[in-house]
Amino acid sequence: MMLFKASPDKSVKIFTAVISFLFLLSVIGLIGIFIVEKSIILPVLSLVILSAFVLAYVYRPVSYTISNEQLLINRLAGDIVIPKASIKQVEVIDKDVVDGAFRTFGVGGLFGYFGKFSNARFGSMTWYVSRMDKLVLLTTDTEKILLSPDDVEGFVAALI
Repeated sequence: MMLFKASPDKSVKIFTAVISFLFLLSVIGLIGIFIVEKSIILPVLSLVILSAFVLAYVYRPVSYTISNEQLLINRLAGDIVIPKASIKQVEVIDKDVVDGAFRTFGVGGLFGYFGKFSNARFGSMTWYVSRMDKLVLLTTDTEKILLSPDDVEGFVAALI
């Protein structure tokens, strides 16, 4: 088994820090308003904000593990298993190829980019990306999957 890290790049770190700060300010503000207003809506909103933050954290890609039979996308919320036999193509791509992609259901910057995305060139894709400067596109029997291992060359060599 080989483990490949999925470290966030500078833009993900900055975006995450800014959003984390704004989340914190929002929750503190809502709690402060609750103390004065005593409305049940405010704690519920705080809980929704905190839940969104926690969900993004636990579903982010942490690393990738390659064995003889499968690729694991490691996340705190549980690993995604991709049988190697289902992988039809492995392609190192440049960020420009996925520029203009839009989220159809997922996270776009907070702890990375993960979930369902789409663009004109590839159509629907599933992203498990922590950085945009090191991208590997897998084409499987059923979908296109975008990954971002720190060691692209080693990852591709281990996968093929």
